[in-house]
Parts: sequence; structure tokens; C-alpha cells
Amino acid sequence: MPSRRARPALIVAGMHRSGTSVVSLAIQQLGIDLGGAGDRSPHNPEGYGEDLEVVALHRRLFRAAFEGSEERAGHHHDWGYDPDETFDAASFGHIEEEVDAFLDRGDGDGPWGWKDPRTTLVLDQWTAALDDPRVLHVVRRPAEVAASMAALGEGPWQDPVLPHRIWRYYNRHVLRFARRTSVPCAIVHGSIGVAPPAALASVLRSRLGLDVDPTGVAFDHIRADRFAGSAPRGDLPTRDRIASELLWRRLDRRAIRPDGSIRR
Repeated sequence: MPSRRARPALIVAGMHRSGTSVVSLAIQQLGIDLGGAGDRSPHNPEGYGEDLEVVALHRRLFRAAFEGSEERAGHHHDWGYDPDETFDAASFGHIEEEVDAFLDRGDGDGPWGWKDPRTTLVLDQWTAALDDPRVLHVVRRPAEVAASMAALGEGPWQDPVLPHRIWRYYNRHVLRFARRTSVPCAIVHGSIGVAPPAALASVLRSRLGLDVDPTGVAFDHIRADRFAGSAPRGDLPTRDRIASELLWRRLDRRAIRPDGSIRR
């Protein structure tokens, strides 16, 4: 049985609350094993579509990378973020032995993969460790991501600025990776996960070389209202609003929409 390392591996990445869970669950409906539904919560009742072993690896990585640093206001170490953006992907070495053990396991054949937004910050390291990686980035408008984060309840996400700054941090990584990689890579709008299955299947086949068949598949178990529009919060400083909007325009020009089009 081939190891995970040797099999085609699909990594679903992108900023948290951008639709990565919806897209991961949809991909699993199309027949690619991404680790199951993962944990569920009132905010993601269908599940996060995550491989919990990968999530645990990343959390250990970020804890080690920020060891000795105080998590003050404006920081969120569990997502690899502090205001000075000091996370160093070279700290991946903290978990390399565990990664090797994870990838050298033989537990199936055919394509597999995982979804964890944290992977966005260490994609170079993961893709170098795999023989046949493919990457699917999921993106969503910054105001919608910020509104989704605020809906999580009390805590740091009630600050209108922090969600935008983390959103920009992650999506700069998305664009940087997509621009320079030789790995098969595509960027999609998160709403493709609630579109007719043929839309996502087309991206997986034509952009990432993964043979999936949408015949008989339905995504109606996933709430389509996840992607209802959200108005920008009025108390966001102009500088942050403009910075997020400019970066969104760059993403939107590269992202595949549910109808298969790309805005030019």
C-alpha cells in the first residue's frame, strides 16, 4: 500500500471563515478523503471538514513558534498571527518528525489530503514534503469574513480591525504562493462549495488533475446561507478598509467563481 507521501495529495487552504469547511465537505462528497467531518460547533454544524491530526500538528507548531511571547490584544497565536507578523515558517522544523510519521503511513490508495487554514502559512514546507501535492485556496470578501468571525461571540473578534489584519496576512500568503509555485494550484470563491457539484468538480479536474465525478452528488446538506452578503462594519479605520479592498481586488481577479468564470 503506498504511503500518503507518494499519493496525490490535495491541500485545502485559505483564511479561516472563508468557506474552507464548506469546500472541504463538498470535496469529500466528491470522493476525496480529507479526514472526515472533524469537530462540529454551532457555527459549523455540518463539521469543519478537518483532519484533526493535522490541526493538532499545526497547533503544536504555532505554540512552539510563539513560545515565550505574550498573547496580548491584537495577537492570535493559534492562527499564527501577531501584529509584527513574526511567525517564521522555518519553525516547521519543530514538527518535522511528526510530519514524516504522518506522511509515511500507508492507509489507502488514490488521492487524499486535508483542510486546515493554518496550512496557508507553511505551504512551502508541506508541498516540499509531498511527492504529488495540489493546492486549493479558498477566498471570501474581507467584510464577510470579519462578520463571520464577529458572529463567533465575545472575544477578540469583536475588534473590527483584527479580523481584517489577519485576513490580509493569510491572503498575502495565498497570492505569494500562487504566484511563484510550480505545484498545481487554484484559487476559488468559497461559495463554490454550495454551488452545483459540477462547478467544483470542474476545478478539481481541469486545474488540479483530480479525477472526480459529480454524477449523483448533491451538496444540499450544506447551508447555502453561509455566504449571504455582509455589510462592512462602519467603525473600521479607512486605512484598513482600503488595504483590505485593494488586496481583495487582486484575489478576485484570480479566483474562480461558482459559474467557472474569473473576473478580469
